[in-house]
Amino acid sequence: MIKTQRRIRIRDFKRVLSLLLTAIVSIAFIPTPLFSAEYQYSYPIHGTTVQELMEQIKQQSHSPDGAFGYTELKTHVGWTAIVEPDGKCTVETVDFSYDISIYMPDWVNKHSAKQCLQDNWDTVWYEIQIHEEQHRNLYRLLDVNDINQRIMAIKPRSSCNDLELAINSEIEKILDANDKLHDYFHAANAPATIWDC
Repeated sequence: MIKTQRRIRIRDFKRVLSLLLTAIVSIAFIPTPLFSAEYQYSYPIHGTTVQELMEQIKQQSHSPDGAFGYTELKTHVGWTAIVEPDGKCTVETVDFSYDISIYMPDWVNKHSAKQCLQDNWDTVWYEIQIHEEQHRNLYRLLDVNDINQRIMAIKPRSSCNDLELAINSEIEKILDANDKLHDYFHAANAPATIWDC
């Protein structure tokens, strides 16, 4: 999911020199985090059989397809632009960041079930937690500095609406390439499943 914020101003040539000097002084103090934050959440489920647990997971999961575990990426894109004297819109500053969240189930009444199902659950939960952490590691490959530079390199557009479309398109290309890594990972690593006992 891409969240975009933009601020546009008309270039004031009387302020250019002052702005440049300010930028030179302040740029060393601008933080460049690898990402915004990482989170881990749990969602409660109840049941004493595999069928009950799977139905609860399907209903309560944060995954679009009701998966056991889910790793979510949220991107945040802030940028400013300058409208040049010729009317073209140019990227001035970019602030791209992202958050990674892992969602896993919390079996509330676990000790009411058969011991063999509890043991099976513990094994599967651990394996899927590791699986989701691998997804998180793949998301960490998104280099914030590189993405900011790629957006800054976008050529001026005839309007700021066109520039916004170009920025979103560039980000989509980057995210699509990262998505392919997740597809390859899934193809080679099927997540564990709970079985009855």
